[in-house]
Amino acid sequence: MVLGVLLARVIRHPESGDTRFYRFGAERLAQGQPLYFLDPPGVSDYRNGTGYTYLPPFALLSEWMRWLSYPSVRVVWLLLMALALVGVALGLARLARPPPRAWLAGALTALICARFVLNDLAHGQVNALLTLLLLAALLGARGEAGWPRWTAGVALGLALTIKPTSWLLVPWLLLERRWRVVSAALLTGLALLGLSALRYPAPLLPQIGEWLTLMPRFAAECVVPHNASLAATLSRGLAFSGASSSLLPGRLLAGALVLAGLVLSWRARDPERPERGWAAVLILSALFSPVTWKAHLVVLLIPAWLIARDLSVAPSRARALTLALALACFLLPSRGVAGLGGLERLGALSLGLVLLWALLLSGPPEPEHPAPGDEVPGGSQLAPGQAAPLGVEAAAGEGPAAQEQA
Repeated sequence: MVLGVLLARVIRHPESGDTRFYRFGAERLAQGQPLYFLDPPGVSDYRNGTGYTYLPPFALLSEWMRWLSYPSVRVVWLLLMALALVGVALGLARLARPPPRAWLAGALTALICARFVLNDLAHGQVNALLTLLLLAALLGARGEAGWPRWTAGVALGLALTIKPTSWLLVPWLLLERRWRVVSAALLTGLALLGLSALRYPAPLLPQIGEWLTLMPRFAAECVVPHNASLAATLSRGLAFSGASSSLLPGRLLAGALVLAGLVLSWRARDPERPERGWAAVLILSALFSPVTWKAHLVVLLIPAWLIARDLSVAPSRARALTLALALACFLLPSRGVAGLGGLERLGALSLGLVLLWALLLSGPPEPEHPAPGDEVPGGSQLAPGQAAPLGVEAAAGEGPAAQEQA
């Protein structure tokens, strides 16, 4: 039903959508024209004449759009991103098996991310594809379905080359000593840049320099209420208080806080559940990025599923209240819910991200031990005070070791 409404909207307004920038970037790449060119000083603070703000390889990946009419591009792109979300749902079920109350975990995940997913689909954004690639990288790094480790690096390299907002995963992987994944990601990025250089009639390196010049100016202009990045939130707070008119203090404080969060995430990591560390870093990446629009937060599907699953497996009042507060931060500013846009100005989205990060760091719930007299695998029963046989709890878990036991 939602997809039908979005398709009707696309057909009714075929001229809108961010896909027009993807298509325009592909056309300029093929013609050797500048992908980005900055306005002269005084004309605009950051705005470039193309509206294309992605790295050159994404223009190469968007070349197919040149051969379709723009309304057709909008429809095809919407369907492709809907399929990507289906792939994400299937991947999440493999990442952590649905609990007995799977309906509750699914409903909570949908509540956390519904606003962001709808924004992504409605605006023709690319974040559903990025989430699928990041999830594939995570599953590949865990060795799921017999995938070689380097496939995780390929998926990660594709994601970071399209939109490098989750680059904090690279130092995290280096700390985890996943050299093969990082090497494959680096080689994938270089290969895509090389293919873009072959396709681009003019030298490509100056265009990368233009992109590096454009992005800081773009971020400085985007200290706006619906920018959920921590640097933008802190800079807005300083500006509203009259303490500073510069963006530097907010950026420095945000960087220090995210670095502290990375250290805490590392100290709280669980080697048996590496996906929780990855999910925590995805949240920190959203906070650290200088620009984080609502649509960018589709990547929260991965941490949201783990958090919702924790709550459905072992209900906890503290976890439920924390998640309820995060949901309020995400949903109340929406025009379709309460329309309290002032909460975004005060940093509601950033606070919601911090709360989700804290829920992940609180760790998974303790495994439920069978009660005395309950049956355990093998047909035996537990006597009062008797522990479950070694390996039974592991087989009921979700980590790679547990799957081997099962």
